[in-house]
Amino acid sequence: MNLNFRKILVLGIVIAGILVIILGLFALLGGKPGNDKNTATTTNTTNLPTSGDNPVTTTTPSSETNSINQSLEENIGQIQQSERIKVLSDRPVMGISLNREGDRVVYYDKETGQVFRISFDGKIWERISDVNLKGITNITWAPTRDKVLVEYNDGKTRQKYVYDYDSGKKYSLSSRMGQVVFSPDGQKILYHYWYPQQGSNVAVARFDGSNWFSLFPSEMTGLQLAWPKIDTVTFIAPEGDFYGATVYFIKLESPYNLKEIMDEKYSIETNWSPSGNKLLYSYKDSKDATNKGLYIRDFSTDTEINLNFILPPGNCAWAKNELALYCAQETKNLLNIIPQNYQKKLSLLGDSFWKIDLGAKEIQEVYIPETGEQVYGVGEIIISDKEDFFFFENKLDGKLYSLEL
Repeated sequence: MNLNFRKILVLGIVIAGILVIILGLFALLGGKPGNDKNTATTTNTTNLPTSGDNPVTTTTPSSETNSINQSLEENIGQIQQSERIKVLSDRPVMGISLNREGDRVVYYDKETGQVFRISFDGKIWERISDVNLKGITNITWAPTRDKVLVEYNDGKTRQKYVYDYDSGKKYSLSSRMGQVVFSPDGQKILYHYWYPQQGSNVAVARFDGSNWFSLFPSEMTGLQLAWPKIDTVTFIAPEGDFYGATVYFIKLESPYNLKEIMDEKYSIETNWSPSGNKLLYSYKDSKDATNKGLYIRDFSTDTEINLNFILPPGNCAWAKNELALYCAQETKNLLNIIPQNYQKKLSLLGDSFWKIDLGAKEIQEVYIPETGEQVYGVGEIIISDKEDFFFFENKLDGKLYSLEL
């Protein structure tokens, strides 16, 4: 009897042990992440809607995160770099331009003055000048992209020189020259020579400063010069306390008569198209007005259109074929054209990117950073010849960026 009892007891213990093991395995497998019905899997959608589409559905961020007053530090602290926007330089830049072939971006290092050339994808990077030049204040490229005007402060005076990449030569210009602009073919310069004691004038010379001639005498300060067409130069006489600015044409043939084309324009800003036939400009109707209109004047057809879009002309770059403008503007200033339900996920700090299609007469979204992405304050901008890349200097860190279109 005792023997049978022992056998039954041992058998019971073994069966109980097996049951414990089975239940343990079942509990272990049943608790695997993803099989619990109370565990939700979240997928974040980051694609932006294209022009004309309905916004994609995403989790709505809190109103506190999307406040216009959110700090820059909070946004930078949660940066997520967009796949379409890439940083191309590791240091602050200035004087960005395309090379003559149009397949590289050329820029100056803002701190050292050295010159670099980089491919659109950032994979090919070259130093094309290792000369250190401190104190650079302005860089102006000739439209032909083979010459550059460099302005810098040597600690005493403001100096200027033109560097010719074809010849590899540098030509110093007079420190008495004010604003200097290149001719469309890059062979000449237009400038305001300022010397009140002996007479100031607006003049034309070869790009090296030689063979100059005066267009007209002028003691007026603040003239804004441009050379939009090979046979035509323009200048803007600045506004005063009781009158607006006036824009003049001058044909480059004697006797160099002035032709007034606009007057009474307050706070006028301009941006000429590559051909010089079109002018993007903004102005105020009166000195005390708060808003500035944005217009395009086509001098070849003597027509003008109102773009109904508020931004400085300098925030835009002309497409090579002049059928579009690519622009950057503070997102918070464009909320009137962005759907309200779409605004909820956007970063209202910094700039967004837009295309003004002049053929279709449409304003199209190119890219609007969302909350959590890097903030951009767009400075210098250029567009690739094929309109497949938007290059810009980010004023917040000074670096060069590319946006694939």
